[in-house]
Amino acid sequence: MIPQEIRKDEADMYHVLAVEKTANFKDDSFDYSVRHLKYNQKSYEANRNILPTLGYGQLEILHNPTVKEPKEKKENPIQAAKKRADAIAEMDRVENVEKALEGETAKSVIEAGENRIKELQADSSDDTGNQGDEE
Repeated sequence: MIPQEIRKDEADMYHVLAVEKTANFKDDSFDYSVRHLKYNQKSYEANRNILPTLGYGQLEILHNPTVKEPKEKKENPIQAAKKRADAIAEMDRVENVEKALEGETAKSVIEAGENRIKELQADSSDDTGNQGDEE
């Protein structure tokens, strides 16, 4: 069985998939089987060159404990604030803008929110003013 993820208690081990090829003389073909092998550092170093001679034709390393996982890149705070300001500029209700501004600390985002609220309030006052003129 191929593991979907490596358990924490096995994170310091090499996880290798070994494909074993055996001859099937009845059909004049080969049968293949896959084995999941686990080795510590010392055992892997000792056995990695021997495995092909034991009938394992193909070896795939699933997890190498000496290779560290890449860290996630953090988004630039200025770019993140710009994205939030752009999202606020697209909002169509004052309540949504106010909710988006709750707990906001970036001055540019707060300013964009205040400007958007003014725009929305001006639009709503224009709409109500026009309705009175049309009657």
